[in-house]
Amino acid sequence: MTDTLLDLWLSGETRRWHCNPAVARVGQNIADHQGRCAQMVCALWPDASRALMWAALHHDVGEYEAGDLALPFKERADPSVIEAHAAIEAQALTDICGQPMPPLSAADVLRLKLVDRLESLIFVRIHVPQEYARMPSRWREAEARILAQAIYLQVEDPVRHALDRLSRGDW
Repeated sequence: MTDTLLDLWLSGETRRWHCNPAVARVGQNIADHQGRCAQMVCALWPDASRALMWAALHHDVGEYEAGDLALPFKERADPSVIEAHAAIEAQALTDICGQPMPPLSAADVLRLKLVDRLESLIFVRIHVPQEYARMPSRWREAEARILAQAIYLQVEDPVRHALDRLSRGDW
């Protein structure tokens, strides 16, 4: 049995971006990332479901025990490897939190993915702008996908406003 409160707190100290050497040195942890994701959920969907809020606050907890896989690896790896890792990470989340991730509606899955990606983009644009500007960079492509997802989820205006402010350096 885990000490849920202590393990949950400790999980937040897990270094984010450990697979990305250009961003890892900045020192974001998953508690910061998950908290900002939850704040974005509240701002974009004030009546968000309890399940979405829980997921925003805990979605990366399992990385404390299972680590994370770099996106380029995920894109090249055998899908069975990705699925096996996801299962291990989900079990670690369950063990640490004392409960599994609640089931999310299809719309909430998309909402969580949007805030997860948007928080990452904002973090990189503010803390590691040279990584965003580097050529070739996948960040501009990611930004276009984020905006397309925001349009689909009908939250284009606040997302576009945030991205425009970032582009102007207005923060």
